[in-house]
Amino acid sequence: MSGSYHAMPALPNALSWADRAACKGQDLGVFFSEADQKVREAKAICGRCPVVSECLAETLRAEVTPRYGISGGLTPDERDALTATKASS
Repeated sequence: MSGSYHAMPALPNALSWADRAACKGQDLGVFFSEADQKVREAKAICGRCPVVSECLAETLRAEVTPRYGISGGLTPDERDALTATKASS
């Protein structure tokens, strides 16, 4: 996938937590690569993020399939497994 992705300059109140995200202001293209190194880099950013739980909750709320990219510290396959587990409980 080509191009760069950057965080929006202003966020609606429902996403105000995103102002504290570790990825804020970074090239978000790393989160939309399937290359192993980029996936590790994205997960490392999520691993130090103070709002990773809020990010994952918003992603699971708003996401439609097919899933793509790293969000809330999880790959699309990991989010699939998480939602499948919740659906079966």
